[in-house]
Amino acid sequence: MKRTGEFCAFATKSLVRSKSALAAADTKRQQLLEHIRQLQVSVPPVSIGQARKAAVASYNERARDRGRQGDAGIHSDRAFVDRITVNWLRHEHMDGYEEQLAAIYGQFGVHEAYPILKAKVLAAIAETLPELRQACQAADQSRN
Repeated sequence: MKRTGEFCAFATKSLVRSKSALAAADTKRQQLLEHIRQLQVSVPPVSIGQARKAAVASYNERARDRGRQGDAGIHSDRAFVDRITVNWLRHEHMDGYEEQLAAIYGQFGVHEAYPILKAKVLAAIAETLPELRQACQAADQSRN
């Protein structure tokens, strides 16, 4: 099959458009990553006791909403309570965390940006509440 001049011109333009689109996507990816790297993260004041109580209450409420028995207690397994406390701090206590997740959703580079954001938040939690350092380290190793 012989290529016509018209087809060759189309193929060349298509290749140029593809390269331009890839360059634009990479630029957007780099901008997102830079935004996340520059983001300042802090944990609003809360005592470890208050955080654990709020996390247990939140966990039990979500369990009941899903039709399960919410049976977590402040005296449940410490690793479990610390894990749900870290999750509560991230998702319900941190100013702007959920908004940041929503803002990066679907953007180029989200799969690279999310672990950076999560690590920054976990580091801030561990620094503010050192009792949760081990749970923060475990959460940083997890995928979700």
